[in-house]
Amino acid sequence: MGATSRQRRAALSPAHCEVPGCDWPHPIQRHRIEPGRDGGKYRKGNVISLCPNHHWLADRDMTPCEAEALLLIVAARPNKEVTE
Repeated sequence: MGATSRQRRAALSPAHCEVPGCDWPHPIQRHRIEPGRDGGKYRKGNVISLCPNHHWLADRDMTPCEAEALLLIVAARPNKEVTE
């Protein structure tokens, strides 16, 4: 993945884990809520920032990271462009 692609993906979500109460201090990962294998794209509303632990849970649709919960987190973001 090129630098430009990484920058575009980084602009879709904050630079911290978005699961409430998580204070993971290290770099995060971008997760597609609708998986790529199901047609999910890296686009606003389908990308959430997660720490590695929450990303692992999300990939397995486990609490607190099942898709419905992640969509609610994304929907609750302030209505502004992500610039972190």
